[in-house]
Amino acid sequence: MATTITYIEDPDSLRFALSVADAYDIAAFQPHFPGYPVFWAAVKPLYVLLGSFSTAFSVVGGLATAGLIGALLTLWQKPLRSAHGLALAGAVLLNPLLWLMANRYMPDLLGAACALAALAACLRAGMSPVERFDERAALLGVVLAGLLAGLRLSYVPLVVLPVLLVLWRSAAGGRLVLAGGASVAVWLVPMIVDTGWGTLVGAAWTQTTGHFTEFGGTVQTESDVGRRTAGFVRGLWADGLGAWWPGRHPLTVAVSAGVLGLGAAGAWRLAERVSWRHRTVWIGVAGVLVYAGWAFFF
Repeated sequence: MATTITYIEDPDSLRFALSVADAYDIAAFQPHFPGYPVFWAAVKPLYVLLGSFSTAFSVVGGLATAGLIGALLTLWQKPLRSAHGLALAGAVLLNPLLWLMANRYMPDLLGAACALAALAACLRAGMSPVERFDERAALLGVVLAGLLAGLRLSYVPLVVLPVLLVLWRSAAGGRLVLAGGASVAVWLVPMIVDTGWGTLVGAAWTQTTGHFTEFGGTVQTESDVGRRTAGFVRGLWADGLGAWWPGRHPLTVAVSAGVLGLGAAGAWRLAERVSWRHRTVWIGVAGVLVYAGWAFFF
């Protein structure tokens, strides 16, 4: 809340701000399709309570940061009250990109927390022996995946394979499908009723066509693979990890050295362990690769 921004940074942020402070109207691009009704439903009550949409977005960003830490701890199977847990929490809390995203009027960070929580729950269920399959974790993962579609649709490719793994291994696959369908219906049905089916389909067609063919930065609108690769690497290396890149401050060289040193040490320790050979680890890796392909091309 102390670092709340009170100005509009970009057109998408304006659309989300208007959807909260004015009216939720997908036809008027408040926000644009797919509407992100789950995110809106998280911010709107706080706006009513606090009387400030900028503060409401910051509070949700703070909750998203806490959720991101919790999801990563669950994924790593480490308690917060441990050296590993505190190091992870500190790394997330002090990451400049994540802090900036927590104050932005956008659903990216809350979507990331939900996506990683769904991934962690699905992999936890997937690691269970067949005779002791964790149905509660499977149910949580599928429900979170359904909510994720109404929170940040573009993150769904990350969890598709883990969800399919859970459905394949569960003895109650039908119940899980129903639970997932219900978690989609809980936001999709009100959005259809509020917007109208014809209007919603029209907005979906306009936004989807524009995203892929005009302004979305996809491989169709920017086909230079070299530039796309450089931008992809920069997004991870410089923006995500805060490391050096041409034009950045020389002090970021120290960050680069730290990232490379710790990364090499971590890779060495990982190679010594057998756990990385587990099936669910590779399911998680496959999910990351599917999402990376989606992010790179589209």
